[in-house]
Amino acid sequence: MFKLIKRPRSDNDKCTKYDVVLDKEYTVEEFIDAIADGRNGTHGQITIKNDKEAIESLVYNIESIDYRHCILQNAEEKIKQVWADGSWLKINYTILLENKKETQKGALRFIVKKPNGEESVVVIFKNKSDGTYSFVNLTKEHICSCKFKTIEEAIQDMNDRLRKGLIESYVMKGERK
Repeated sequence: MFKLIKRPRSDNDKCTKYDVVLDKEYTVEEFIDAIADGRNGTHGQITIKNDKEAIESLVYNIESIDYRHCILQNAEEKIKQVWADGSWLKINYTILLENKKETQKGALRFIVKKPNGEESVVVIFKNKSDGTYSFVNLTKEHICSCKFKTIEEAIQDMNDRLRKGLIESYVMKGERK
């Protein structure tokens, strides 16, 4: 089982930072299984990165959802390093993949789960007319009227929806162009 070792906090730290000491070589799936097996009651976000950027993200809550049903694009990739931060039972993990050769090409997309259990595939596309970004729900064949100046703003909107309880979870796939 991996260990979380608290780093000393500075006055500017809003949450505790942890060094994650891995006891063996893990794939992403094995590490997420280890979180579930040893960290009952925890929740937070797991971000998977290659050397350049975040390529996948998973919001987890061990008590209320079965994370094992999430489709992970990088499940079999080996982990190079892990960092964590959080407070109380909220622990966020950042996973750096070992020599990730290439990310999936194509639009940045999300598998979004609503509180009623309904799942949708949502993609972020750039509007040619004005250069803004919009969500397109491929499952419902719907183009969202909201527009964002950057992809980061669109992702922040998705996180805001998560915090407000409008969605239960999402998994991000693809790459930012």
